[in-house]
Amino acid sequence: MTNFVEQLQKKSEKTKKRILFITVFVSIGVIISIWVISLENRFSSSSIKEDIKNDFQSLDGLKDNLSNSFNGISESIISGKEQLKLKNNP
Repeated sequence: MTNFVEQLQKKSEKTKKRILFITVFVSIGVIISIWVISLENRFSSSSIKEDIKNDFQSLDGLKDNLSNSFNGISESIISGKEQLKLKNNP
């Protein structure tokens, strides 16, 4: 190991930077590969798939509630405008 460090110290700056970038990219590749493999294992469980499905069903209920609220508010505004028109135009 000491021999490798001594040889690296003798190399030019350009070569040192090239070795640094290659080492960093290889390290990042290994880390990302491990992360992707762990994600696959994490989401392959059937209980987690059911949890995700339940979460999306909850979001569908929230979407329906928001949609109904928006429609109710829109109808209230429209009816209020119509009432104002009737009051202003006797």
